[in-house]
Amino acid sequence: MKFENRTKLLSDMKDYTNQNSDKIIDFDKMSNNDKEHIYNIAASIIMTRDKILEGGSFVKSVVSNNLTEAITRADGVNIKAIRFYVILMYNYPKI
Repeated sequence: MKFENRTKLLSDMKDYTNQNSDKIIDFDKMSNNDKEHIYNIAASIIMTRDKILEGGSFVKSVVSNNLTEAITRADGVNIKAIRFYVILMYNYPKI
């Protein structure tokens, strides 16, 4: 994926996440670093789903619909966003 496309995807993820922040536990109380973490994981999920790159173990478990793996691999931020990631994966258009 070209860098400018990745940058656009990250920008789109910020917009999409902010529009759907009600799906993330305590999103409004999160630090900017935690929100950036969610934006980056969301972009990684989409790029992994669409076979542009392969994400890490947490991302791969979300994309493969393995709830047990996703929960055991989630950090403190991602555990609050799992519902959002699943909704994103099934509703965000292919890139």
